[in-house]
Amino acid sequence: MPMYQIKNLQKGGIVYALVKDEELKFLEGVAVSVGAVRAEMPNIQAGTFPTNMTARNVLDFTFNFDGKTYTETIGEGDCVFQTKQLGGIALVATDKDSILLELRSSLKDAENYLKGTETEIPRQEKRKKQCEELIATLDTAFAEKQALDARIQKLEEGALETNSLLKQVLKKLDK
Repeated sequence: MPMYQIKNLQKGGIVYALVKDEELKFLEGVAVSVGAVRAEMPNIQAGTFPTNMTARNVLDFTFNFDGKTYTETIGEGDCVFQTKQLGGIALVATDKDSILLELRSSLKDAENYLKGTETEIPRQEKRKKQCEELIATLDTAFAEKQALDARIQKLEEGALETNSLLKQVLKKLDK
């Protein structure tokens, strides 16, 4: 499927969006209007010397997803753009291939993250334990708190085991 520049879309032309919020959502929408190309000067902040005074050709693109209309100012030759108007960061495109490319990239990122955490979590747990041990040897108050926490945990585990045994005895007495 060829990529069409947004400036060439007609009213009612199909656009696609991938919303990357807590949940991923794929949406199909329509072009409402494509504004005329105009020059946009860079935003110059007071007290700074502009390094780039080149105007950029932009247009206003109005589109509709799920009955709601949005407008973004985008580059003249854009086929794809990002927006935050759809409830999260979203990629809006004139073709599904751009959405698929982004989904494949997100999948790879997720796989790499999960692969990294498989080794990183045990390493950090080991580091945490080593830090606690070293702090305990250097800080007596910390060591005493660790020992007290360990005793309390043993007492709680013992109480749970005693309660479990009592329940079993009561069940046998009820029969």
